[in-house]
Amino acid sequence: MIRRSLLALVLGVAAVACTTADDGASTVTGAVGKAGSDGDALTDAVKLGKTQYLGKIANGEERVADYTATPSYQSYGFEAKGGDDISAYVASEDGDAKAWITDEQFHVLAYNDDAGPGTLDAKVHYHVPEGEPSSAYRLVFRDHKFERHAFTARLEIAVAAGVCSYAGQAYNPGDSFDSVDGCNSCSCVLGPFGGTVSCTSRVCDCDPANEPWHTYYGTPAQCIQLLYNCPAGESQFANTCGCGCARPH
Repeated sequence: MIRRSLLALVLGVAAVACTTADDGASTVTGAVGKAGSDGDALTDAVKLGKTQYLGKIANGEERVADYTATPSYQSYGFEAKGGDDISAYVASEDGDAKAWITDEQFHVLAYNDDAGPGTLDAKVHYHVPEGEPSSAYRLVFRDHKFERHAFTARLEIAVAAGVCSYAGQAYNPGDSFDSVDGCNSCSCVLGPFGGTVSCTSRVCDCDPANEPWHTYYGTPAQCIQLLYNCPAGESQFANTCGCGCARPH
């Protein structure tokens, strides 16, 4: 199948130089910090596409989106830190997926068209450089022909060793992050016995209808005797509205 690159379609320039892993996934080389490079051109193309932000996707989570080509790109947000290995998969039963990993400003870090021979699904990898603080990233995707299809996105992060663990994520000393209750903030503090997660203790107003990161399993009265486990990457929470599982947001 003859494939046209995004740059040829949008900008009319040469395809981005890339290295290809054994499984067919590719990573942009020189995508950040080189004015006029192919990576910068692809970044501009993504920006011009006016991506639709679909919210956060958690490590290990799978989400389904209805791609309509209006706007041209859709994206999910997530966080990762130095040493993490990011793998993102975008698949469709009848569509042709293209996927990118970018930073929060849509500078392209890695991309993939076909994950391997015989598939139109995309599988994109990125290794966060060692020593980088916890930062926001984007998984950006679209249909190769800008056709309307349903796409399933899955995020898998092999988390580098850290000294603090919270809601399925590892953090280094000095990292700050949101509490699963949605209104407090937390940080990783190095003490004499290792890392400790310290969170503010504001009383949170709760509104289940406007808390997509919370899955409520019961009312406060029911929670007294309710036993349940949360999926990987989520943690238990309780507030004045009830209790359940929370995913990072």
